[in-house]
Amino acid sequence: MRTWTLVLVLAVLGIVVGTLLTGTVMTLGLPLTAAAVFVAIVASRPRGWAWRLAAAGSLAWVVEEVAWALKRSAGIGQATNLTDVTYYLGVVLWAAALLMLRGRRARTRLWLLLVPAAAIVVWMLVSMPAASVALHFPYVDALLLVLAVPALEPALRGRASEGRVLVVLAFLIRAVGSTSLTWLVETDFGTGIALVWMLAFGALAVGARLELSGEPAELFVAIGSVVLLQAVAGTIIDAVLRLGLPLDAMSTGVLALLGYCQLVVMLLLVYTQRLRWLDTDRELRAWASMMAGLGAVEGGEEDRAQDRSRFLRALRERLPTLRGLVLHEEDDVLLGEAGSYAYPLVAGGTEVARLQFDGQPRELAVLDAVAPFLASRLRHTQVAAEWAARALTDPLTGILNRRGFAVRSGRLVGRAAADGVPMCVVMLDLDLFKRVNDFYGHSVGDEALKALAHVLRRNLRPDDLAVRWGGEEFVIVLFDADKDVAVDVIRRVRSELRERKVPPIEWPLTFSAGLAGGTAPRNLSELESWIDEADAAQRRAKSAGRDRYEVVA
Repeated sequence: MRTWTLVLVLAVLGIVVGTLLTGTVMTLGLPLTAAAVFVAIVASRPRGWAWRLAAAGSLAWVVEEVAWALKRSAGIGQATNLTDVTYYLGVVLWAAALLMLRGRRARTRLWLLLVPAAAIVVWMLVSMPAASVALHFPYVDALLLVLAVPALEPALRGRASEGRVLVVLAFLIRAVGSTSLTWLVETDFGTGIALVWMLAFGALAVGARLELSGEPAELFVAIGSVVLLQAVAGTIIDAVLRLGLPLDAMSTGVLALLGYCQLVVMLLLVYTQRLRWLDTDRELRAWASMMAGLGAVEGGEEDRAQDRSRFLRALRERLPTLRGLVLHEEDDVLLGEAGSYAYPLVAGGTEVARLQFDGQPRELAVLDAVAPFLASRLRHTQVAAEWAARALTDPLTGILNRRGFAVRSGRLVGRAAADGVPMCVVMLDLDLFKRVNDFYGHSVGDEALKALAHVLRRNLRPDDLAVRWGGEEFVIVLFDADKDVAVDVIRRVRSELRERKVPPIEWPLTFSAGLAGGTAPRNLSELESWIDEADAAQRRAKSAGRDRYEVVA
């Protein structure tokens, strides 16, 4: 539990205990606990209209309780326009807030749990019609409870904060207090009823804070719910014993209502655990299925990009508040968008990725359970991708090898044939490469090959292919390019390579090239025939004096 929430809990407890000991429950306790609800909501900076309306409603109740405190200090016990208006204004605003709460369900089996409690409440109100009609608010508080119940189910299923349980429980305690006042209206037990309402305000304040902050507090809510109901039951039983009330049908009804409420809370706790176990099991199965589909590493960068995009969409289905994912590779790769809350994924003591959220995710419990498996799967995929990249690329130059060309060219030809776009093939051979090796050694020859590969990468587009064909021979495949475009590429590459110095080579590096294609290939076999044609043209260019290119007509 965060520090701010803990301070709120201690403050509410301090108000309850302090005002009980000093006998100021009705003059100080009620206004202060009502104010705690307003402060808890406003300090949490609510974004949605539901909690903004709840804050306004809480402020109205603060004004009501302050007005009542001033009247009681003056010895006046009658309601005024100010107390009535602020009370009903708070009711209307809170009713609107409850109807707008995220995830509430109108069709819920929880309504069945209300039937026995509602029957007892109705029987009590009907048994004392004069008092209940004169007071009015027992019916209103019962209505607020009815509106609050549908908002409870998402919390029981783990799809909303556990704080919502305390919010609904607060309205249950208000309804119990109001109904009990109908029974005790002619007795001297105002302090006890005020204590019940203080407990309701306290539960509402803490529940609102937990709901708005998204803090996981399942154990605290479970214990707090039982303790609160025990406190309310103890207060009512104290009325029966201390005031010497007869154990008649009315008092029996009140005690039965409290006992039933406690039973319902215990059943709900068991029901919640069962629901969450089933939801967690389904969630883990869904995560396992999603992770099994992760890791298409064949087919180069385009396939990996598509695979990552699919994976991010699948993650967002499981984690609706996820903004993006940072993969730790040679350079960090951000998929989606960055967020203010980062959740690390660690495998083997090394962080392999970070999930990006705007705030602490509500699915934190499930995420904690699956994070090690997700991190391991991501690490396995990264390693597999690294090995696949090594298998498809030339280790010296970093461009595709012939196996990589075989993997990438088929898809490229398929796109060109489907879209009707032209392709060109260029075969390049470094001039005087044997002389470089003989004069300066193979290490310098390797630097010359790296220089040509670097120039090719600078001048090619993402859809083009650069391949080390063997020795000092290179092939480039230009997508969506006719022969005029291909000739421009050859000229740029030749010019840039001439200007690139590779010490200690004393002469400019040049190449001989052959160019073929220029139309949309029908199939892969046609592309292979163009390579043969470009190879023959390259040999003719070399025989004609090197540092030139030949174009197949």
